[in-house]
Amino acid sequence: MARVHSFAELWTAGHPVRGRVLRYSAYLILLVIFVAGARHMRLPVERLPDGIREIFVIVGQRMFPPDLGYVAKNLVAPFIETFAMAFAGTVLGIVISVPIAWFAAANMTPSPGILYPLVRGFLVVARSIHEIIWAMLLVACLGFGPLAGMIVLTIDFIGFGSKLLAESIESADMKPVEAIRAAGGNRLRQMVLGVFPQVAPVWIGIFVYGWDIVLRASFVLGLVGAGGVGAQLQASVESLAYDRLGAILLIIIAIVSISEVVSAHLRKRVS
Repeated sequence: MARVHSFAELWTAGHPVRGRVLRYSAYLILLVIFVAGARHMRLPVERLPDGIREIFVIVGQRMFPPDLGYVAKNLVAPFIETFAMAFAGTVLGIVISVPIAWFAAANMTPSPGILYPLVRGFLVVARSIHEIIWAMLLVACLGFGPLAGMIVLTIDFIGFGSKLLAESIESADMKPVEAIRAAGGNRLRQMVLGVFPQVAPVWIGIFVYGWDIVLRASFVLGLVGAGGVGAQLQASVESLAYDRLGAILLIIIAIVSISEVVSAHLRKRVS
């Protein structure tokens, strides 16, 4: 099947001058957009030196030494709650994302005319709305606490996880699927026997990557009352208790670093 060439390839074929004109025109357009955006935002660049100096003062003087005793006495339960929300959100996200990815894959969806556009639309909505906004909406509906946070993290995982899973299905080799179809296998058999063995390593990598994203997101949901350690973060900032804030941030960095090491090990095992 002949390859379809883009307009840029056709216009510049055999004409290096046209290629340079097109390239530099694109650079010029990007520069104009950047300058226009900067002028529209009216960035107070003159505040940068004082702002950078204040950051060093806060981090270098007010956050240290961190109040680790406050964390040990008051924040063990919130950190456990945060971890539990992230774990539950990831597990539920995986369970829900797998069938959604099947429905959202153009080459394997059971219903191209109904399920495919509906599921794709849902994924667009899930990815378009930030988790903080989801948390605000769900806290208003469900009240304060980890239930809203767990649902938010599940939606967060589904939004990007299902899209990546569906794209891996669409890139799978369809020859095994066609063989199963020719033998009379239904859609489920085609998916389980023809596609899943091909995409399983990629899916495991996506699941591990999703856990990283959900864990990081879980630390800030408490800012709007969705459970976890975010409420203590906000309280420390509002009360100017930077030593407590420094301790909380150190614990978060340590947890994320450990998670990163474990995730990298798992990705190597499945690659």
